[in-house]
Amino acid sequence: MSSLRDRMSSVFDRSDRKTPRNARKSVMNSSFGLETNSSYENEYFQFISMKGKLGTVLTAVSHLGLSALLLGEDREELERDLRREFPDEKPVSGGYGLEGIGSRIVSFTEDPRIGVSLPLDVRGTMFQKRVWEELRSIPLGEQRTYSEVAGRVGIPGDSFAIAQACLANRIAIAIPCHRVIADDGEIGVYRWGRERKRALLRAEANAQFGSKCPHHAFRD
Repeated sequence: MSSLRDRMSSVFDRSDRKTPRNARKSVMNSSFGLETNSSYENEYFQFISMKGKLGTVLTAVSHLGLSALLLGEDREELERDLRREFPDEKPVSGGYGLEGIGSRIVSFTEDPRIGVSLPLDVRGTMFQKRVWEELRSIPLGEQRTYSEVAGRVGIPGDSFAIAQACLANRIAIAIPCHRVIADDGEIGVYRWGRERKRALLRAEANAQFGSKCPHHAFRD
């Protein structure tokens, strides 16, 4: 499987980044900084994979809440992805009450209006968390461009950094990275596939407005 950076290179060229290098570095390493997840090491995870309209949905939970919501077709590949994302932990398939949680998460992926009843166990750098927090403020049925989000988090013009943070997101839909599109209206990148992203945006726009979203409608 290609790395996140490899997948980004086909969409964003480094020469397109307009934010001065020193300013970008300052934002990444000062006000947001980086954090480690040492307190999570060797944690016991539970996960379950179930089928839904978007394909296979892998739900992983810890004692802190929903840690991962991964989308795909192949259950085993999603499980490998989970273990790659959490190398210091011990994901265990199944567990008491997990089938009910998994079913509710699948329902959520098919209709985000119902929300997620679990708290989110969000892990990443402080910068990533700031981006993900901003994404959660995008209303259902609407979209923002990478540049708009970049401006909101203090790195105007750096669409590349925003797209990287979107691709690093492990909690699909609950952290709605699918609602961020390219500046020219193209669908943009999505960790779980452009067709899934397109399907999600169409479904949300139709559910909320009965037609395409009135704000930054994406181009098919």
